[in-house]
Amino acid sequence: MRVHIHCLSNPLVESVHGAGRCRVRGPGPTIASVVGDVDARGIPILREGLSEAIRGANRTVIVDLSQADFVSISGMQALVEAQVCAELRGLAMLLVPDGRSSRRVLEVTNAEDRFRCFPSVRAAVAARRTELAAHVDLDHVLVRSRRYEDI
Repeated sequence: MRVHIHCLSNPLVESVHGAGRCRVRGPGPTIASVVGDVDARGIPILREGLSEAIRGANRTVIVDLSQADFVSISGMQALVEAQVCAELRGLAMLLVPDGRSSRRVLEVTNAEDRFRCFPSVRAAVAARRTELAAHVDLDHVLVRSRRYEDI
């Protein structure tokens, strides 16, 4: 199993195989693409990869499971733990469970409602950009209203 981590604004792809560290920070979303079987042997690699992605992310982490051949229940638990860590850091973690195995484990573990799932990385990026654009406008309105209160 491998986890490839990259940022859309940074074309360099880093791989986490259990030993390497990477820095991915950029203005775009950080994407962690999981390749292979997410079974008991791959859980430490998955946890390390997700941890690196969360540490290097700016606002958004997208976990792409479309190339994962198998996702175990313990793999889903690692994803839930990573989502909690992401939330604690103020990050949104989006999931692309575009494989039969990953969709099935979401159903079996009742984790469907836990994650914001998208059919593709492109759809996740588009949804997040729309969401962030709406928040930027809200922040602008709040700053402007504070200026009027000061007068």
